[in-house]
Amino acid sequence: MFDSGFPEEMFQGDNRFSWYSMMRSSSPVFHVGNRKLWMFFKYNDVNKIFMDHENFSSVPPRRFADNEGGISNSFILMDHPEHAIYRSLVADPFLPSHIKEMEPTIEKIVFSLLEKIGDQGTFDFVSKFAIPLPVTVIADLLGIPESDREKFRYWSDVIIGNKDPTGAYSLFQDDMKKYFTTIIEKKRRDPDDSIIKLLTESEIGGNKISNDEIISFCQLLMVGGNETTTNLLGNMFSIFSQKPDLISYLESSSSSIESAIEESLRYYSPIQMIPHRWARNDISFQGNEIRKGDGIILWIGSANRDEAKYDDPETFRVDRMPKDHLAFGMGIHMCLGAPLARLEAKIALQYLIPYFKNYRIEESGKSIIKNPLVYGYEKMILKRD
Repeated sequence: MFDSGFPEEMFQGDNRFSWYSMMRSSSPVFHVGNRKLWMFFKYNDVNKIFMDHENFSSVPPRRFADNEGGISNSFILMDHPEHAIYRSLVADPFLPSHIKEMEPTIEKIVFSLLEKIGDQGTFDFVSKFAIPLPVTVIADLLGIPESDREKFRYWSDVIIGNKDPTGAYSLFQDDMKKYFTTIIEKKRRDPDDSIIKLLTESEIGGNKISNDEIISFCQLLMVGGNETTTNLLGNMFSIFSQKPDLISYLESSSSSIESAIEESLRYYSPIQMIPHRWARNDISFQGNEIRKGDGIILWIGSANRDEAKYDDPETFRVDRMPKDHLAFGMGIHMCLGAPLARLEAKIALQYLIPYFKNYRIEESGKSIIKNPLVYGYEKMILKRD
């Protein structure tokens, strides 16, 4: 798990939001001096750093070792123009026009999951729906066999820090690398329309991209394709279960579903912070002297509840439609899969509204992920009224 430097209990339940409020008021720019680290909590500051590529970099001051592989060498840790070159290799499948074509497939997956749940009196919403929906969608895009999807999700949880690997992390990396290498070599031989196949045929500067680079793409898309949507789905159910009147409203006003999704993203941002920014230059920022190479943490979850940006930010308002929230980031590193996450959530919500009416969360059967990087549930038991 990422070490935020603050006690773990600060990120249990909704404790973090009280802490965010306190930090915005007392220390909106917080310097962790012994770690050469700066934390930013207010909307305008976080948004400015997202957009200021001249003074803030995504490239670590000390490059990761070439043999480390994986997500640490992905394009999220690159600056322009290198970032644009690598991102462009997988951009087309995530364009809104292409994502729209996936609607029938996503509907089929949602219907299949709900059919398996049936009329169970109790079930775990996370394991039975919120996890398998995005796992199935992104695995299909990558071309991962159905039999391997449980393993696929486990790897995603370990990479993001939600779970510890079984055994040493180096062995976990080796197993994952061997698996993806086998898949990649098969894709090189066999024709299909998967993203991995697309990458095996891609070139940079006239050279085919390597297996290690393809694995890096796979890991990034695996995490990005799973975590955000899984957490968004669980967070929406958490919100709506406390607001029966909202469920009735959405049932009678399907046009408000999009607004409900955007407000959910703002209110309970699935990704709460971005830890991988560094000062490119010495810079004076809000009266603080930030030195070249200092680390930057952007607290998205706090920025999206900034009183200076949103009226009554601690209240969920379905009519708010906060299109400028930062749940997916901003600038050149804005989440590639945002249109896909929104479409999955929209289709899921359309089918799930009847379930919201008939089920409630069993308080003793829910547990929130204890990871400052994210906000979501590892378990959420629903019980029929």
